Formats: sequence, structure tokens, C-alpha cells
Amino acid sequence: MTPRLLLEPDAELDLEGARIWFEERSKGLGAEFLRNVRATLAVAEETVTAVIGCLHTRRDPTIWQSRREQPGT
Repeated sequence: MTPRLLLEPDAELDLEGARIWFEERSKGLGAEFLRNVRATLAVAEETVTAVIGCLHTRRDPTIWQSRREQPGT
């Protein structure tokens, strides 16, 4: 079976927010961030990988923990 990556909408929003944050600090840094995220996700070894969030470790962990409890996740 071909590995599949399921990027939840909240995770997409997290990544876009991070891209903007990095880009505001240095032109091109946001694109570099996304390239690194894609490269990391590309080597995920599971058959199906669900990404529910992409948060800085200083953010409140309950943000992503509550996403696991939503219907359909």
C-alpha cells in the first residue's frame, strides 16, 4: 500500500501561519520552512499519517490535544 498523508485543515492553517511568521522575519524563510516540513513529512514511514497540527513548543499544547477529540479525527 502506498503511504498517504492526511493533512487536517487545522494543520494547514498552522503551517500557513508559521510560513507567514517566518516570512515576516526574513524574506524567503517562510518558503524554506515549508520545504523542510514537506521533506520531513515525505519520509513518514506509516501507511497512513494524519497531521492534526504544527505548533511551536511554546504554544499551549491543549490547542492540538483538543483537535484529537473532534468528530472525524
